[in-house]
Amino acid sequence: MSSKRAKNQPWELDPKVLRRGMILRAERSTELQAKLAFAAIPALLDHYLEKCMAVFEAAARPLLPPQRVELRGLLARALQTGFEHSAHAKVVVQFTSDPPPQSTLSCQIGVEAKGITDIYAGWRVRESGPPYFGAHADAKLLGLLREVAKGSRALDIGAGTGRNSLPMAAAGLQVDAVEMTPSFVATLREAAASAKASINVLEGDAFDPALGLPASGYALILASEVISSHARDTADLRDFFQFAADRLAPGGVLLCNVFVARSGYAPDLLARQLSSSVLTSLFSHADLESAVAGLPLALVSNEPCVAYEREHLPPDAWPPTAWYEAWANGGDLFDLSTQPPCELRWFVFRKS
Repeated sequence: MSSKRAKNQPWELDPKVLRRGMILRAERSTELQAKLAFAAIPALLDHYLEKCMAVFEAAARPLLPPQRVELRGLLARALQTGFEHSAHAKVVVQFTSDPPPQSTLSCQIGVEAKGITDIYAGWRVRESGPPYFGAHADAKLLGLLREVAKGSRALDIGAGTGRNSLPMAAAGLQVDAVEMTPSFVATLREAAASAKASINVLEGDAFDPALGLPASGYALILASEVISSHARDTADLRDFFQFAADRLAPGGVLLCNVFVARSGYAPDLLARQLSSSVLTSLFSHADLESAVAGLPLALVSNEPCVAYEREHLPPDAWPPTAWYEAWANGGDLFDLSTQPPCELRWFVFRKS
């Protein structure tokens, strides 16, 4: 019999066409429920849009061009809303197939607003337990403590569970330790009481005037893994240095660490938006120079954190945590087999 259909034959016999028709029929009864949760990074709008489009395609319910434009607009608004709320917000897209006889797929877009205290509250860093930031004080801090007179007042911003506050107090300083995460505050207060240390533990945001931190009152201000994780843009960076300059006593010292782009690399919009979301807030050297311009802060030193801490910490204290070295070399921002183009650096400033 000829493979060609008879001239008047009313039915389809081509196996490929029949299979395609049966698959299309079966897909009409396919049910789908899916959820995508994206970091609220507006620069990734089109990347996220393609992921959503892939869900529609996989469900055999592709969008028409006008629907794609509408979806892009909804995603854009949600991403911007989440980004403005928090560096850690998520945009959640939920897909649900509509009930028969409809053969469509609905999606709802919302924002899951998370702040840093939410992140830390349930933090399990690289599956390692506490102390999350290590048990040993920063070597760079210990070196500076020898230069600060006993009885002086010191401020530890983002004190965590006290790995730096306790040695500062042991060196004879009167320490104000500021921490936002309630569980960390409780641990620090217990540790300070146990050590009978002169530490005034304050729960909240160091920039909140309600905390009553004194102007021109500190011989030493420490912000370890604070700006490097929580400053979102150059305005935040400027606000931090202004805050420090206002609260340091004349001759006082500021110690902080910041992620800085390596030579030849200029962070683009995506790098800047994503970096604070992954606790790797990235700036250029020009950003730093601009942030301290006009302030009574003179740069004393600028050193790579990994090299300094590896050289000066006791052998049994290196690395401080299982995640520290990769994080400090930019590994949380860039998933690469080669070296990322940024690093965490120690900066020491003295107030004139």
